[in-house]
Amino acid sequence: MKKQASLVVVGAFCPNLSLWHTVLEEGLEAKLNVSQSQLSEKEGAFYFQISLQGEWHQMAKFELALDAHRKHLAEPSTLQWMRAEIAVAQQDYLPYQVEVLSLRNAELIGVLTYFFDAKGVKIKEMRVQTYVQAQTFVPMQAVYLTVWVPLEAFLPDLRENFMILCDEYNLDALFEQMRM
Repeated sequence: MKKQASLVVVGAFCPNLSLWHTVLEEGLEAKLNVSQSQLSEKEGAFYFQISLQGEWHQMAKFELALDAHRKHLAEPSTLQWMRAEIAVAQQDYLPYQVEVLSLRNAELIGVLTYFFDAKGVKIKEMRVQTYVQAQTFVPMQAVYLTVWVPLEAFLPDLRENFMILCDEYNLDALFEQMRM
């Protein structure tokens, strides 16, 4: 009988890196492997996300340790996690990258995520950056997405619908297959 591997994704927002170190140490003590990690600091606050892999008994040990730590967190910190079975290789999808540049528009993120979700396209990652254009001082935003397009999707229709959306919202966009 083959052992089923699991994945736990942990996310936290905290005032310093002590919670990051605690989560990492507990994961290593439970003999989990780090599969992906992200850490960022913004104006004195830290955000991190870490994905760890292992077997169910290792996950259980790790989650018990996280639960104990969460009970003793300082007020401004948050700690959340979610477990999932590791997905089989995504053979039914093609990875694409999407880049969108526009005037700052608060509703754009919702419009893009709704568009791709309605088309059956999986959003694997999204980053949004806002900035002021140097020469004109116009507030701008850039949205970067990694999406997985189902093999059965008719790409010309998907691209055409995406370009219509871009015209409607006056967006500059790039939609192309990722190079591996």
